[in-house]
Amino acid sequence: MVKRPHDAASFGREANAYRTWVSQLGRYAPTLRAQLDPPVSAFVLEWIDGVAATDASLNGAMRRAMHREGGRVCRLLAELPCPDSDPMALTDALVARMAGWCRRGELLLPATTLDAVREAFDASAFHGVRRVYAHRDFSPWNWLMVRDPALRLVVVDFGQARADAPLTDLMKLWGRPWVEDERTRVAFFEGFGRGLTDHEEHQLRQLTILHGVASAVWGREHQAPQYALIGDAVLRRVLDR
Repeated sequence: MVKRPHDAASFGREANAYRTWVSQLGRYAPTLRAQLDPPVSAFVLEWIDGVAATDASLNGAMRRAMHREGGRVCRLLAELPCPDSDPMALTDALVARMAGWCRRGELLLPATTLDAVREAFDASAFHGVRRVYAHRDFSPWNWLMVRDPALRLVVVDFGQARADAPLTDLMKLWGRPWVEDERTRVAFFEGFGRGLTDHEEHQLRQLTILHGVASAVWGREHQAPQYALIGDAVLRRVLDR
């Protein structure tokens, strides 16, 4: 299987992820067979004979099984040694990220929405927190369901992957799949091995606010209404509007 990331930044992130930590996911990620550097910029990956986890043929039990596996992947990622070498503290990075999206959204989103986002966002929840490895686009759209013979999940597309805040890989699940079927959330935490503390729930809310505004703005910038609608829905939920 050959994958060509859509830009140089995605290629760099995926190459770094495969070089440093993806192999430690074992059966949960494709094995890298070869890397073709620029100007080709492609990865040769093992062939995975699986079904997209978004496939309409999957029944409820299968979807819950995939989320249970997703919880196991997130627990494994959280346990991997991750040197946090970024000179910018995580709290400052999140503040800068939110400020950037709000600036980009000033001509795209209602001022009342942006005001509510700025008021609700609390980056101090991450004071002193170290980064962990994160896929950063962790959702059924990037999962394959494999039978070998038991059901297992294989995570693909590491083009957004990098060290980031703990719980980053839960925000897109909170934003849509867990809304569509609450039982998938229960299954995820069965795989994760525990529920979240109150403080972690607060952290996840902050990450989800960021996810919502980023999706709402990016979708409008790129004439991608499906992303804009997801972002709008996330913001309505997380801001209780």
